[in-house]
Amino acid sequence: MEFFPQRGQKDLLIQSLHVTDRETETRLVKFLPGLRMICINMIVINRPVSHYLMTQFQDSHSETLISYSVFLISLVCPREWDLHEGRCFFLSTSELSWNKSREFCEAEGSSLAIVNTPAKLEFLQDRTGAEKYFIGLLYQHAEEGWYWIDNSMFNGNVVNQRLHFNCVTIGLTKTYDAASCDVNYRWICEKRAT
Repeated sequence: MEFFPQRGQKDLLIQSLHVTDRETETRLVKFLPGLRMICINMIVINRPVSHYLMTQFQDSHSETLISYSVFLISLVCPREWDLHEGRCFFLSTSELSWNKSREFCEAEGSSLAIVNTPAKLEFLQDRTGAEKYFIGLLYQHAEEGWYWIDNSMFNGNVVNQRLHFNCVTIGLTKTYDAASCDVNYRWICEKRAT
């Protein structure tokens, strides 16, 4: 299957990348075989093609482009995991306690998700639907505060705080919700893409 026939789609690609100077356009056309590999990989990892291509074509050589496309091939997640910003996320369909959820994630070479950026929260909230999911946030009594499982401090707001609600879920609402660690919920694992 040919991704870029000689005319037509080549022009569409160049136009979609907003290429305005002749030198960059010439380099794009010259390295179309490498671009095919990059575009295939962009589809696999759900990254915008234009960001990578424009970065690579400003001052690159064919060796750089080829080695970069090899790098992109390796940036993938296991089956049934979602890729976001170089991290893989697994959203369970069954329910376990917080400790059993953590054990599951560790057995998969991951941890419960550390949802410490608005972009990551939005990405996961878009996938949770009407379910609640445990994440890697716990109330530490000795420190009297909320901490991620990597021991970094949580700087946000946890709602629904009650006695013995020492774990946190996301989903269903757009907030971090305190929950009992012993009640079964779905969970989200996170690990670096390989």
